[in-house]
Amino acid sequence: MSTRVTLADAKRQLRIAAPAGDPDDADLQWQLDAAEATVLTYLQREPVGRSYVEGWTDQASTPTDVQHAILALCDTYWWDRGNTPDSQRPPIDPASELPVFVISLLRRWTAPVIV
Repeated sequence: MSTRVTLADAKRQLRIAAPAGDPDDADLQWQLDAAEATVLTYLQREPVGRSYVEGWTDQASTPTDVQHAILALCDTYWWDRGNTPDSQRPPIDPASELPVFVISLLRRWTAPVIV
């Protein structure tokens, strides 16, 4: 279960007005959990990211831009159930296979790339 972003936050992000206990809550929670796991896995691929993530144990300790990345990815997961045409999907970063806008939110929490 997501600990860095709440179900209520996800509903607000998606503009879902349904009250707590709505039948869709379980599915949305599943999408939120998947988004959080994906973001944290991406960040933990290098030691610098692992050191940050270890300190983020709850919503209060997780930076706002990381929470935003989780919510943005949850939004993508919620609306794109595999039937969205490629032309309507957000641009994907080929190295991470994540939407570019999510990577941009997380960039400051990863090791710098020197070219």
